[in-house]
Amino acid sequence: MAHKSTGDADADADADNDRCNWEAFVSDHVMFVRPPAYDVWAANEFRESVIALLELAEFIECDQAVVCLDKDRADSSDMMRAFMYAGFELVYPNVFQHDSSFVLLGSEI
Repeated sequence: MAHKSTGDADADADADNDRCNWEAFVSDHVMFVRPPAYDVWAANEFRESVIALLELAEFIECDQAVVCLDKDRADSSDMMRAFMYAGFELVYPNVFQHDSSFVLLGSEI
């Protein structure tokens, strides 16, 4: 039986953390986020992540949370469906004047 060294375990943990990172910023009481790939979540992790996102947005006194999805992502349709199921709605391009290579989905806090 092979055993992993502590260094190997740390490298695995770092890889797991890297794949689940959300990129985010806040502007004018709106939290904008780019989620990690759809396939990194286990069954209930997506729902829990969305709840945590909304709770964080409320805690830092944001009025909205907006998910930014690159249209070229292989998982963009799965991500759109998942966020819309969670109550997010399509944000029209004229609202934030965003780059047309992105789809924005928003939720009021």
